[in-house]
Amino acid sequence: FRFLLRFLVHLYNILRLFCFCICLSNLDNYLNRSDTVYRDVRMLVDTATWENKGGDRYLSGYVEGFEVIPSPYLANYTEDYIKQKEKENVSGLYQGKTLFTFHDDGTYTPNYVESMSILESIFPKDKNIFIMCGAGGYAGQVKRMLVTLGWDENKVRDVGGYWYYEGKHSVSVKEEIDGQMYFNFAKVPYYNIDF
Repeated sequence: FRFLLRFLVHLYNILRLFCFCICLSNLDNYLNRSDTVYRDVRMLVDTATWENKGGDRYLSGYVEGFEVIPSPYLANYTEDYIKQKEKENVSGLYQGKTLFTFHDDGTYTPNYVESMSILESIFPKDKNIFIMCGAGGYAGQVKRMLVTLGWDENKVRDVGGYWYYEGKHSVSVKEEIDGQMYFNFAKVPYYNIDF
């Protein structure tokens, strides 16, 4: 019996090393690490009508330690994705300038000479990268992009959507002043990509 118990404990420890999950329910345990960067890939004010799916068009808050870099500025949406979102009653997705063009075959082409160096400075390859968005979609797209462009997929983690975060490190951006609601975006650590 002792042999079996020791074996099971050993197996559990091995599995814990290789199969641990970092997600919204335990995210607070992984904040403030020097080997990790934290990126929220939502826009300050999204052009898409996410409120039609129960989301929020405005960045009403973020997790402390996360810095905001809008996913829609990194790469375009494919026509299929735009049509899928329209079926879900979400319209108005950003279709302006981007660092990269995302092609239907799953490849990316830089739109500017400095596109890759900008991406590498925001998402350093020598760090773990935790990516969050509103519901999880943008974060998954950015993870796929980084891995496709050569980032180590074991270091890039989609940790989920802020709309579902219930931890202790939420920073509210939405404020009420004299009965009016405002969004104090000056609080938000933000990467501005100037096209």
